[in-house]
Amino acid sequence: MRKRCKLRLTSKVVLLLTFGVSSAWAGSKEHLISIRNMQFEPAAVNVNIGDMVIWKNEDLVPHSATAKGVFDSGILESDKSYKFVVKKKGSFEYICSFHPTMKAMIKVR
Repeated sequence: MRKRCKLRLTSKVVLLLTFGVSSAWAGSKEHLISIRNMQFEPAAVNVNIGDMVIWKNEDLVPHSATAKGVFDSGILESDKSYKFVVKKKGSFEYICSFHPTMKAMIKVR
């Protein structure tokens, strides 16, 4: 009986290490935002604290995802991505620092 318990515990530890402690432990979600055709898609997302937002640049030109004081992807070359774990509540408008007319919103519950 004890061997089974140890085996189950070991399997859970392996799963946590493989898939990430925060997402497996807290039930967090991933939200993908594509950058294409000079816009963020979707332009607005609703997330929870602990969720991960991933931006992927599918355009041919560099972009960024920048919300002053909250997150900044830096230069996202074509086919590159940036990940950000949400840590506080609020609504955050962000832009592409290279193309400031590109705007979008993250709402954190």
